[in-house]
Amino acid sequence: MSASTISEGVIRGLNRGRKLKKVTKPAKVERPQGVIMKAKHAIKAVIHDVVGFLPFERRAQEFLKIGREKKALKYCKKRIGSHHYGKKKRDQLAESLRQKKK
Repeated sequence: MSASTISEGVIRGLNRGRKLKKVTKPAKVERPQGVIMKAKHAIKAVIHDVVGFLPFERRAQEFLKIGREKKALKYCKKRIGSHHYGKKKRDQLAESLRQKKK
C-alpha cells in the first residue's frame, strides 16, 4: 500500500476505518491507599470526642477490660464484617483503654 491510502484510511484489513485523533485523558491525582489525610483525621477525632464510642465499641471494651481479647475480636469481626478490620478495631479500642488509664 502506498502512504496516501494509509493516511486516508483503509477499507479492509486489520487497520481499517477512519484515522482518528487519540483522546488523551488527564492524569489522575494519586494518593497513598489506606492513609487518612491530616484534615480528615482531625475532623474524625473531633467527632469521636464529641459523640463518644458506639454501643458495640463499648461492649468490646468491656471484653478487653476483663482480658477476653479473643472474644472482643470475634465480636468486632461479627459487627464490622471483616477479620482484618475487626483486628484493627480491637487494637484501636485497646489503645484507647490504655490512654484512659494514664
